[in-house]
Amino acid sequence: MQGTLFTTPDEIYALADVDGWNIFWIRPQTVEERIRTLAIIKDVDVKLDLPNRLVIRVVERQPVAAWQAGDQLFLVDAEGVLFEVRGDPSNAVLVRDVRNEPLRPGDRVDPEAIVTALELNQIMPERREFEWRPGAGLSFVTEEGWRVQIGDHQNLMLKVLIYRQFQVQVAPARNVTLLDLSVPERPYYRVASGEE
Repeated sequence: MQGTLFTTPDEIYALADVDGWNIFWIRPQTVEERIRTLAIIKDVDVKLDLPNRLVIRVVERQPVAAWQAGDQLFLVDAEGVLFEVRGDPSNAVLVRDVRNEPLRPGDRVDPEAIVTALELNQIMPERREFEWRPGAGLSFVTEEGWRVQIGDHQNLMLKVLIYRQFQVQVAPARNVTLLDLSVPERPYYRVASGEE
């Protein structure tokens, strides 16, 4: 067994389901299909090594962030493939999917959202939690309780610069509910109803 980091050799062996089989009856492609049912497995290669050995090499997906949909928490790789949480995800960048649609390991989510969240976290290390909406992209809620709509990862440095200036120069004097930076050349903000 080679390539296991998040999975265990016992787990992969159980999925292979070859215990007690004669090596001449084992079909490597069938074993590979069984092992691929585990969403964390990106690739697998099974070889017969005569006279009586089976070599299994796996490539696991590398978690880059956590993805939350309702009360379900997954790890996600850079390609947007979800898989079961293994280990402690508390230090991972978290993207909350506000659609609240049920998801399963192996489902794919928007890789653009993952890229945007990771890049934002690099620029703003204090930001580790984001929300994602289809068509709207990423946003986050400030400590003051107003939403900052980022959108996609285009012009992130400019968006962060505008946000920081707005946070200092405009937000303290207004009851802001939203700052939309989806189009940084034309940012706009909204205040709570009743304020001029």
